Amino acid sequence: MKLMRYPTRNSRVVFVWGRWLGLAFLAVLFSACATESEKRQENVLLAKSKYAEAIGFSSSNNSRPQMYVSLREAVRLDPLEPNYHWALGMAYFGDGDLDNAALELEQTVRLNENFAEAYKQLGRLYMRNGNLDKALYYFKEGLKKPGITLPQEIHNWIALCYYGQGRLRDAENAWLEALRIKDSEGVLLNLALAYRDAGQYDKALKALNKAVAINPRFPPAHYQLALLYLKNKNLELAGRHFDQTIQLDPDSEAARSSRQYLELIKQAK
Repeated sequence: MKLMRYPTRNSRVVFVWGRWLGLAFLAVLFSACATESEKRQENVLLAKSKYAEAIGFSSSNNSRPQMYVSLREAVRLDPLEPNYHWALGMAYFGDGDLDNAALELEQTVRLNENFAEAYKQLGRLYMRNGNLDKALYYFKEGLKKPGITLPQEIHNWIALCYYGQGRLRDAENAWLEALRIKDSEGVLLNLALAYRDAGQYDKALKALNKAVAINPRFPPAHYQLALLYLKNKNLELAGRHFDQTIQLDPDSEAARSSRQYLELIKQAK
């Protein structure tokens, strides 16, 4: 006959003691989680305070060191907040520290892949240090993001990158895309200079005339028009645009050159 085994008093004590230990462990665990969560919330609030401090310091050049201290502290306290990395990155960018700016702006887009403005600024940063492939990547990624501002400006920068790589057709297409979004005398000037360098003088003249039609007070376009008309031996129109260059920006290098050209035109008549 099989004997039934009943728990003894000692075994019941062990069982109760084990349950008590388990409950105590869970209590400690939940307490630790609550403490970590509270600490996290405290850090988030402190980071916001440091960020607000940094904004206040940013209005004065004399307070720039304090601004950096506050921004770095905000990033340390809340490293998952993309806006703090963005602000620190743009501060570095403004001061010409491109390496640290790139680190912070790249962290911004890692934390928020739809942070459109960060892509744009990364494109500008890599364009400035001559890494045109990376610049193109970030400009193009930025154009895909919702809420991107001034897309025509990005297309202009893309065109300049292509132009720097010798990809003239791609540059032309990017400038034309920028102009489809919005007419701009600056974009037209860039396009005209590219046409001029490629020997497409009629296209260059057309673009420059459109630029001064949009903004009659745009000295660079007047100066480039004057040079092209001079090249075509149209002395009257060349003189007119040299005069405009001088009137609009009398102390510029272009104005000084314009005065010399006007003397030559006067002698040729």
